[in-house]
Amino acid sequence: MFPILTNTYFSGAGLMDIGLRAGGLTLQQSFEIEALCCDTLRRNFTHDVVQCDITRKLVQSEKQCHVMVATYPCTKYSPIADIHGVRTGDDLFLHFFRHVAIRRPELYVVENVPGMKKFPVVMEAMTKLPDYYVHVACPVKSSIWLPQKRDRLIIIGSRRNFAWREPASEKPVTLAEILEPDPAPHIPDYVGRRLAQTDGFRTARGRTRCANMRGCRECRTHSILWGATTTLIE
Repeated sequence: MFPILTNTYFSGAGLMDIGLRAGGLTLQQSFEIEALCCDTLRRNFTHDVVQCDITRKLVQSEKQCHVMVATYPCTKYSPIADIHGVRTGDDLFLHFFRHVAIRRPELYVVENVPGMKKFPVVMEAMTKLPDYYVHVACPVKSSIWLPQKRDRLIIIGSRRNFAWREPASEKPVTLAEILEPDPAPHIPDYVGRRLAQTDGFRTARGRTRCANMRGCRECRTHSILWGATTTLIE
């Protein structure tokens, strides 16, 4: 079988890479800036992992490939960013656009949150490249595979006109369907010790509780952490 050589960008710890490999693609290079993520990738894959800042990387420095996949950060496209007024988008998409425009792969893929559709400049760049047939799938519902609400936006651009089929399911997966019958969770001792040493907490009678419970703004958070750490430590 002819290998479909694939490069991934903003690869994180490799969850998209796992899916691409499971789908039969041959992973060739992954580009990621975080050292911990790169270490995780190297521990779980055998292809080339490059730690770099993609905004400074030259396109010509990488290997030729058939498929380019980008999962650039979604934090500034997500509705949750409205809470702090930082739903502004960012310019990382331009650097993937730069790679696609120069390399002209047979196929490119962008994965992000549906909120990215609210940024017309980003959507234009990712869907209006000349000579590409583009399919936009949104929302792709994670409940097809997992009991969670985590809708995604998937953009596929291809040099040939394929009839892409979006994933479908008759009913959402329930939590009961994926729970192990007899799980045996293991919580290492250092988890409790680290929580007990967190700033603003003190240990008493083997429990960890808030050191400031006099109505401060953070008390609700402290109470939640206190309940969680009490469960862990006892």
